[in-house]
Amino acid sequence: MKVLFVHIAKAAGSSVNKIFLDAFGYEACAVHLESNQEWRVASGIEVLAKEKNYLSGHIVYREFMDKLNLGEYFVFTFLRNPIAHVVSHLAWIKKLAEPNEIERFKQHPEYIQSLAMKIDKVNFDDALDVLRFVEDLSAQERNLLDNPQVRYLRQSNIGGLVGAADVDSSLKTLAEIDDFGLVECIDVDLARIVRATGINITSVPKENVLSSKYGLSSLNDVLINSLYELIRHDMSLYERASALREELIASERLKDFSLPDQVVVHIDAVNKSLLHGWARYERSKVPVILDIFVNAVFLDKITASGYRVDLYEKFSKNCAFVYKFDGDFKPSKGDVFTVRVANTEIKTVKIFSS
Repeated sequence: MKVLFVHIAKAAGSSVNKIFLDAFGYEACAVHLESNQEWRVASGIEVLAKEKNYLSGHIVYREFMDKLNLGEYFVFTFLRNPIAHVVSHLAWIKKLAEPNEIERFKQHPEYIQSLAMKIDKVNFDDALDVLRFVEDLSAQERNLLDNPQVRYLRQSNIGGLVGAADVDSSLKTLAEIDDFGLVECIDVDLARIVRATGINITSVPKENVLSSKYGLSSLNDVLINSLYELIRHDMSLYERASALREELIASERLKDFSLPDQVVVHIDAVNKSLLHGWARYERSKVPVILDIFVNAVFLDKITASGYRVDLYEKFSKNCAFVYKFDGDFKPSKGDVFTVRVANTEIKTVKIFSS
């Protein structure tokens, strides 16, 4: 199964990446695509799409739409309360200006370095100083800090100022992708999401957590009111996304994957050269692994992950299988073929009658 994480900066991405890196292995993953040279050229994107099972990066959803076949991926993202998000984002950039962070400071582009020095000089206890900081942001700096969650998820107006219509566009994205979570509900939401991809976890790691917010506080009303222009559309998105999440959970589109999933396996036909059919989990997109038997004798193990237009239109997943008999085996009339879901007693049977 291929997985794509739209990694909104400072929204639990390090914890998410760690789970998939541990589960899939580093060779099968490409994280922080925004810094990956292969992502910048078409040939490199083809290699990444072919060789990697997990992709993530600080890349806007529209770019992922343009460069990847999203139908091949389980796509998800995480949102964060915009007040906590802007505080964390500012603190993270401010940290780069510390004398003992010089090596990390040098690794960032010049505009980030300049922004770090600018933030370091702001008195965040002074409302006027904060307002001046917001007003003086350059276009490039505003792209980083101005309602960034909407910027990541909107499907149009890329690079332009964020407006109310972009909130609608971002909500459309959340309704289209396979799942999304809230950082404030990460223990529940991340567990649900990773289980939907076939991974089981016992706990959610907490990675890349800042030890200091430099006095910045989401409880400081003066500070938050001064930063309002940078978060007002994100606030609208977060409020509506929270309601959408509750609606989808209630409608059972977002399910608790800690519960057993139902699996269906079906043989369409068996002839002199092959056996074919389909198998799928009702909720999870992970492909079903099957054992094939003839007259109770094990033949082979296969995976139901093939594309068939009728199945994809019906189930929105690749779940077909085809097993070709080798030259040493020819079915005879009356042979009993059994396809069983691996490690279960769930099976289907077909008798060769030709």
